Amino acid sequence: MPESFGPIGTVWSSADVHVVVAEYTPTYTLAYVDLDGVGGVGPRVLAHLRPGGEVPPGTRVEIDGDDGGDLWVVPTGTGS
Repeated sequence: MPESFGPIGTVWSSADVHVVVAEYTPTYTLAYVDLDGVGGVGPRVLAHLRPGGEVPPGTRVEIDGDDGGDLWVVPTGTGS
């Protein structure tokens, strides 16, 4: 049976990236996010953080879209 998870989760860790990777120009922020799941925590995913800048572990975020398969998240209640 498929599991259900997201679109809200909790930041596990985040970091500013200062190197060019593909089409992403520095500085941009990546975060590991533990998505909420049925009965607890869902999968941990790597996502780009919008608008950028590191956030502390425990920050609540929501999926704000994807760009060619890369997830984007924003702190809850902010939207893009």
